[in-house]
Amino acid sequence: MRERPSTASVSLGCYKDGVLLKDRGETRTAEGITWVGVMAPKGPGEAPGWASAEFLEAPGRDMSVKPISHPSGTRTGDTAIDAVIAALEAGDKEAVARIAQFQAVPCSNEPGLGGPPNCSRDMAEGTLIEAMPGGACEGGWWLKDEFLSPAGLSRLVETYTGPLLYAVYRPPSSMQRRWPEGEVIIVYARDLGFGRFAQTVGVTDGRIVSTWGGCGTKPEDILKDVSGVTVVLAPPK
Repeated sequence: MRERPSTASVSLGCYKDGVLLKDRGETRTAEGITWVGVMAPKGPGEAPGWASAEFLEAPGRDMSVKPISHPSGTRTGDTAIDAVIAALEAGDKEAVARIAQFQAVPCSNEPGLGGPPNCSRDMAEGTLIEAMPGGACEGGWWLKDEFLSPAGLSRLVETYTGPLLYAVYRPPSSMQRRWPEGEVIIVYARDLGFGRFAQTVGVTDGRIVSTWGGCGTKPEDILKDVSGVTVVLAPPK
């Protein structure tokens, strides 16, 4: 079992016949080998990894490789949404800066994860500052100046540039102010070698209003338990 789908990757362990490895439901081909995403047995060192299908017994398991994202240039047909997708796909920092939208949020000095943005030293509690919802597990905020800085824009476009588009959904109105925020949720699939993970961009009226990703969430898990979702662009098949 290896960390990534490659014979040159770090070994995560070698297991005897009959040991059960949990199937993560992912398949890759590399170096002429079909690799299956698995989890190491429970215990010290448990981690996601990859094992060659040659050494696995998985009757009825579909070993075909499924695309994890749409090819570059895929669009929804909705001009406002497609402008956001195009800007991110191209890594166009100036375009991303133009379509980013922030909201006035009261700052707070109360400790805690996922809360309002912190006040700076010269700000009174409750001072309104411009920010955008954006974070990982607990949520958080992009401060406008941080988001629009050269480093912030570089970090953002590096996350979304390239053929990573997975799907586009329109959640019911009851969810549009919940996390992730937006009238439309663009879902991206990032392949980190040991698994694919979701990153999302929330869009309202053609403007980026939120970003979110983390906690090991898979692209197919975004909004899967939500009723009333409208599919704008279906996941790849």
